[in-house]
Amino acid sequence: MGRTFIAIEEFKLEETELLFHFGPELFESFSDDGLYLKSPVDLKIKLITTGNDYYIRGQLRTSLLIECSRCLTEFEIKIDTSFNNIYTQSNGDISEEDEDIDESDLETSVIRDDRIDLIELIHEQLILHTPLKPLCREDCKGLCPQCGQDLNLKQCSCVLQKDTRFSQLKQFFNDYENPGLENDKD
Repeated sequence: MGRTFIAIEEFKLEETELLFHFGPELFESFSDDGLYLKSPVDLKIKLITTGNDYYIRGQLRTSLLIECSRCLTEFEIKIDTSFNNIYTQSNGDISEEDEDIDESDLETSVIRDDRIDLIELIHEQLILHTPLKPLCREDCKGLCPQCGQDLNLKQCSCVLQKDTRFSQLKQFFNDYENPGLENDKD
């Protein structure tokens, strides 16, 4: 296993480019967040320093196995994304809980122990670039709410009953929008 961090000393006044290749087994702990890596992670980053700030421009490539939010089928998505991160040195006598942040600080990460953890950086980028409601395909039909059949594979014989829980509310709004019309219910 190669190194998984960048030391602050590696940031030079000129732009420095680093390439990393990590096997998927290194990221097994990401499964707690529903992230299952199918292929290795290729990470290309450029390091730039200006004063007390450290900039990382990066390119991340990998693929994930995720579950469709409609039919629960596992499928592969490719992640190929660029990102920009800003880091600043931490004031050693302030704990993480005590630090006050404003909106501009949300774009800046704090460097701890004079190094940047690449595993944490990759984890953050994967979470940011994984769809909230992943679909195996745009026209996914999902599962039958009664029998659980995957409707992409086979149509079931269930008869879906009309949901009438909001029928009185619907009638109220119809009456409100059309006050002159009488509804004959006899």
